[in-house]
Amino acid sequence: MPDGGLKLEIGEALAERLRLAAQASGESLEDFARHALEAAADEDWAEDYARVAEFEASGRFVPADRAMADLRAAVEARFAKK
Repeated sequence: MPDGGLKLEIGEALAERLRLAAQASGESLEDFARHALEAAADEDWAEDYARVAEFEASGRFVPADRAMADLRAAVEARFAKK
């Protein structure tokens, strides 16, 4: 493994789920798992972490209607990219 790499061990149940998903996608298990991790890592979590930190510091929260509007806008934007 090159310097800076990561070896990850997962449980049997998750491994089987990955095997089945990889088989269905036509990718090798390693490629499927790598692509799934890359997609998860590409998500921008900074805003989420900032919101949690703000709530923990202030106790203020985002009203549900605003959160749902933000979610809807994010989903629509994601579908517009495809």
